[in-house]
Amino acid sequence: PLPPGITSASRRAILEVALAHLIRCRAKTIGRKAASRDGEQTRMADQRSEIAERYASAFFELAQDEGKVAAIEANLDALAAALTESADLKRLIASPAFSAEDKLSGVAAILEKSKAEPLTVNFGKLLAKNGRLPLLQSIITTFKAISAEARGEVSAEVVSAHPLSDEQTTD
Repeated sequence: PLPPGITSASRRAILEVALAHLIRCRAKTIGRKAASRDGEQTRMADQRSEIAERYASAFFELAQDEGKVAAIEANLDALAAALTESADLKRLIASPAFSAEDKLSGVAAILEKSKAEPLTVNFGKLLAKNGRLPLLQSIITTFKAISAEARGEVSAEVVSAHPLSDEQTTD
């Protein structure tokens, strides 16, 4: 039963306004939760990036001390290619289903089979032992950036309004 003086059309209008208000409030709550979740994900990504940077910096310093930066960079290039090409390797590195020992022996076997530098093999084992293999791609990218910077290389992106000739792209 409707209260006196309220028609069914008025009631429908009131319900529509109330529903719209509830939807807006719910959207704001969801937005705040999403923003909070996004902020948390950003913080976690920043922490992972910082950890990867520390590992890459320490590894670069060791490589530099031993005079093997170029060889280790080549090892890391091969490892990055293997990561790109092998779904099994990606699964081994990323999956929590594999124990740290399984990851350690798997990464060590891959590096040893590819005749990687002993320093690279030990570094891979360290990452596995410390549970940092999921950061491997980021560590490789950061190591390469540090190495390029040490060589005085500067990366740049070229944007052209017209396609460049082969001669222009090799200069």
